Amino acid sequence: MASANAIRIWVEGPLSGVQSVTGIGMLNGAKLAATELNGKGGINGRQIDIVPFDDAADPATGVTALQTQLDEFTHNCNTQRPHASLQNRTPAETYNARTKATPQHNTTGHYRIRDDTVHATGSVTLRRGGRLHHIQLGTALGGTPVRMLIHDLNVIIINRDTGEILRELTINPDKDSQPRGLKPGPKPGNKKGGMPKGYKFKK
Repeated sequence: MASANAIRIWVEGPLSGVQSVTGIGMLNGAKLAATELNGKGGINGRQIDIVPFDDAADPATGVTALQTQLDEFTHNCNTQRPHASLQNRTPAETYNARTKATPQHNTTGHYRIRDDTVHATGSVTLRRGGRLHHIQLGTALGGTPVRMLIHDLNVIIINRDTGEILRELTINPDKDSQPRGLKPGPKPGNKKGGMPKGYKFKK
């Protein structure tokens, strides 16, 4: 039986079936070469171990045999063979010795991001607690792509293309519409203020 330090060489071939003569010849040749090398001390003092796998000249069987080899190699590499770069420990030992990151309960509130486009009416929508809120930004911003940075009731709305802050507000959970809180401007046709055009003072 080969030692754990042996160099294992997998020899896959048709060891059964109609092409078994070819496969057995391949295996015997590999064993002969390994015997000669082992008789001379092996490779750097390590013996050669030939491991046969029979694929029966069948592709499906060959895939299964290959996967078996890969699984065994992965197991040996990760759990059996020490690595000089890991202070002569196996990767599994190194991994298990590390402190693992664990999820922590978030006690600072609920954060989320929502992308939207300002409606022609000048508003964007945000659903919270099953209620849809309409946040007013102004009709001048209609069609503007925005990103909402939301922390509980606090919302920052930025222009998604430029990063400009368009509005900061605290949602009123009792109201669907979230107005800008601006004072009413002058009536249409009276943009400069003062008296309407054509007004006559009474004598």
